[in-house]
Amino acid sequence: MTTNKNISVYTKLGVKPIINGRGCITIHGGKVMSETVVASMLEASKSCVLFEDLMEKACEKLAALTGSEGAFISSGAASGLFISGAACLTGQDQNAIEILPTLKSGKNQFVISTVDEHSYVHQAFRACGGQLVEVGTNYSVSRKDYSDAITDKTAGLVFFYGSQTKEELEEIIEVGQQHSVPVVVDCAAQIPPKSNLTDLVKMGADLVVYSGGKGIGGPQCTGLILGKKQLIEACRLNGNPNSAIGRSMKVGKEEIIGLLTAVEELMSNDEEAILKEWVSWCDTIVAGANGYSGVSAKTIQPYSHMAGGAHSPASPTVEIDFRNSNFDADYVRNKLENCENPIMVSTEPWETVLTEAKEDVIVLGPGALQKGEAEIIAEELKQILTNR
Repeated sequence: MTTNKNISVYTKLGVKPIINGRGCITIHGGKVMSETVVASMLEASKSCVLFEDLMEKACEKLAALTGSEGAFISSGAASGLFISGAACLTGQDQNAIEILPTLKSGKNQFVISTVDEHSYVHQAFRACGGQLVEVGTNYSVSRKDYSDAITDKTAGLVFFYGSQTKEELEEIIEVGQQHSVPVVVDCAAQIPPKSNLTDLVKMGADLVVYSGGKGIGGPQCTGLILGKKQLIEACRLNGNPNSAIGRSMKVGKEEIIGLLTAVEELMSNDEEAILKEWVSWCDTIVAGANGYSGVSAKTIQPYSHMAGGAHSPASPTVEIDFRNSNFDADYVRNKLENCENPIMVSTEPWETVLTEAKEDVIVLGPGALQKGEAEIIAEELKQILTNR
């Protein structure tokens, strides 16, 4: 079975395109951009412009679209966290900007919870010149944990919105405001819902960082920082094309236009209709897995993640439970990854939502799938479960 894809640029390199059932994660290529976004980038590539003028105008438009005081485009969410950290360290002090990452005095500590297990997030705040004060556990962090860690050296509080809730964020914003310490929110993969592009800055978060190439649907090498005007200006001063620590994290004119177009498209899309279509794709995959002895597959409905304590993402998922079958999840995943159209899925325990078991379960997400790929996944599952 083959997919209807123009794959010549990949096959020339001997690279095999995949069906991305893991969602919009970096190692699997993020998300396929819409034709509108790709066309805008092609158009942008045909002219030279004054970079600072383009960045200023694009960021003004992004701020207006999201209701934020300001916006800045980075080269990915990890870069956005790095630039946000630099902004908290220096403000608009040009002398401090010029000597990063070696600030000799002042506020240089970031309070960050160990709930965010992504090592590169922690590295971003160290790399820009900060020192980390880690609080909480791998599973939870409290308002008191953050509050007790604040000193006269604290430059910012870092909050991971992927595992921590909206209510917890509200509490941490209150803590930051009480101590006059900015709150930086890692919201890289938490779209949908698109309301996360508008709600978090309204709540009072000082800087919120998003991936441009995940739920937003823009170029994979872009990120978006939204937040308070003064700190966004500090991001700009620390970033490309200035002679500053973020100069190496370049975003091109094509990516700027691509991200802007993607946000415009996202904000005008009918999100409920998209989620409904995704649910239908999940149901198709579930139908392909069910009906085999001991195999139990189900669609996890949008927003069910909130039942587990997290506000987002809103995307539905598929969970296929092999505990009571003659199959095991790793065997099926390996077969999917090595079929004619390699299909990426997850057997990571932390990605399950409602299934009690934390092992022998396959998890799929529809966020990076294209039309027709759910049917391919369902057919491959049928073949694997029938022919063992």
